[in-house]
Amino acid sequence: MQAIIGKLRRHFNVSVAEVDLHGWPTQAVLGVAAVGNSRQEVRDVLTHVADAVGVYPGAELVRHAIFEL
Repeated sequence: MQAIIGKLRRHFNVSVAEVDLHGWPTQAVLGVAAVGNSRQEVRDVLTHVADAVGVYPGAELVRHAIFEL
């Protein structure tokens, strides 16, 4: 999990944390935060992050959601 988190942080310049299912070897819930100049810019980055997790070798993206604050 740390490899995925590190790559997302470096490539997309986002904050990433494992927020649930700590210690489960086969599952994780990641929280990703981004800040940008516009809502669309941030939505695009977060969508790209979800896409990157989905194609990461050995990972399966089951579900994702984008929330605005």
